[in-house]
Amino acid sequence: MSDLKVKKGSRLSADRHNRLVDLAIRQTGGAHSVIDSIGSFFRRVGGIASTGIRLKVKVIKPKFLECVAIEGVDGIDDGIIESGEIIKVARPYLLRDLASYDGVTFSAYSTDGQTKTATLGATIESHVINPKYVADCEINASPAPIGGTGVVDTNNGNEEIVWKDNNDDGREWARVE
Repeated sequence: MSDLKVKKGSRLSADRHNRLVDLAIRQTGGAHSVIDSIGSFFRRVGGIASTGIRLKVKVIKPKFLECVAIEGVDGIDDGIIESGEIIKVARPYLLRDLASYDGVTFSAYSTDGQTKTATLGATIESHVINPKYVADCEINASPAPIGGTGVVDTNNGNEEIVWKDNNDDGREWARVE
């Protein structure tokens, strides 16, 4: 076990990393241990310690995003590796193309679902997501909560979308003045 001690700033081999994760899982009773393979990336995720994955947005759709997993090389952002495999990520609930919410009716969504018209009684407003999703922007995603995201890809046999955008950039609908 002494070979599992890690000094701050030291580099871990994949084998040593996996042995540390195995030890942590054993010490926490193995609760919710999962092995998740994404394209050529392989990572271990255990219980509450799960932080999700870092992604680059490739296609923006009204209910979900098509992304690829990315990872920095040697901890520097100019050495990004993309997985190549498309990972579909549900947008946050209130950023999807909803028909209504809290008495407000929504319509006239753009094809990427980033602009809409909101109507409440006689009041009509135009809204836009701010900041907008753009191709090649980075997001973080987590596995869907128990019960799922509620989003399916109807163009792909109702495939359930099992990842959700963490919305770390604080996207929200903003009224266009």
